[in-house]
Amino acid sequence: MNNIKDEISNNDCAQICVSQIDGKGRGVLAMTKIKNESVVEVAPLLLVPRDELLGTMLREYCFSYKRDRSLSAIALGYASLYNHAFEPNAKYSIKKNSVVITACRDIEKGEEICIDYNWSPRKCYSKGLITKEEFELMSED
Repeated sequence: MNNIKDEISNNDCAQICVSQIDGKGRGVLAMTKIKNESVVEVAPLLLVPRDELLGTMLREYCFSYKRDRSLSAIALGYASLYNHAFEPNAKYSIKKNSVVITACRDIEKGEEICIDYNWSPRKCYSKGLITKEEFELMSED
């Protein structure tokens, strides 16, 4: 993969936009066709002690940055607005101070860009991301 300087210079946020997604709230859409393995976005990370986010609405938009969960990261740009999918069309990689969103297949113009949060079906159900029926089907495996 290219180095981070190449990824940043190739980062074209004009290719994506935030839009209302039926049944999901906000999400990120492709404004143009995005080819497989193309960088969709490079977003800087804001690192915050986890305890400072507890009880705030920002807690829903961050992720654990350290294994001991003492530090959380808030991805700036559009990165905190990508919705979850068990079969995503994009993936993320964490660099020291940024998160890089990359297409893992061709993404068509107007298609929602989704990543896998690496959550279990139980967590997705508790967050309202899947229905009870979907949870039960996934739990049968």
